Amino acid sequence: MPYARIHMAEWEDNDVMRKHYADMHQIVKKLFPEIIAFFQVETSETSSLVISVYKDEAAAERALEQRDDWHKDKPFKDIFSHAGLVGAHYVEQEQVDLWGQK
Repeated sequence: MPYARIHMAEWEDNDVMRKHYADMHQIVKKLFPEIIAFFQVETSETSSLVISVYKDEAAAERALEQRDDWHKDKPFKDIFSHAGLVGAHYVEQEQVDLWGQK
């Protein structure tokens, strides 16, 4: 069953946060080979919420070390996570296809 990890992060400033996610966007599948979905939402000028989805809890757990390596020396003011089974989901395929277009 799909398993999600939700991260809340506080950043020093908006430019640093946006650069972090712009860089990550380019390599997310390389960083997390088992990831099946990734969403980053800017919840305020210096806050973000990230939802990472994996095929199961074991895959999500394997991604923790990869996440920790990627986050080394990143200028977070604070970061915390929650995780659990995905009980329901919906994504319109047409929209997913559009997101990949520049």
